[in-house]
Amino acid sequence: MWWQLVQAGEVCTPWELEDEPECMALMFAIRAARLRDDPSHLVIDTWKGSRFVWRVSTELERTVWNCTVLNAHSAGLILACSCRGHRKALADASFLFHSLDMRDFGAEDERRAQWFAQRTTQPVDFWRDLCAQGETRFGAEDALAWGVVHEII
Repeated sequence: MWWQLVQAGEVCTPWELEDEPECMALMFAIRAARLRDDPSHLVIDTWKGSRFVWRVSTELERTVWNCTVLNAHSAGLILACSCRGHRKALADASFLFHSLDMRDFGAEDERRAQWFAQRTTQPVDFWRDLCAQGETRFGAEDALAWGVVHEII
């Protein structure tokens, strides 16, 4: 299935990126698309994730990807912000940002805030504040205002 999507120029995220095998399969699909030397499109509809998503995001950033967000919760938000091309969201898309450890702001949260600040229009203090809140849900309008996406469709 992954290869057929790659051949069509489109890769869709699994509903949950909770385990390493799902993340690795997505990463290999992204690599295969990059080898085609043809810009591809990522459709993000993800509700869960794991720490393995950072490997996938590194792979995404190696080339220019456009994406469309249906839902970008947790790992999906990281994938969306990793797309260096044009990022779109459906009008009813939902997003979830959360700190690594909602009980205690730490070094990993600081790295997370820095990472998001480099890929959106909001400064690092904005993302630090969101980390301190623990969990923040937002819609397409906020995603557009914060530079998470470039367009609402």
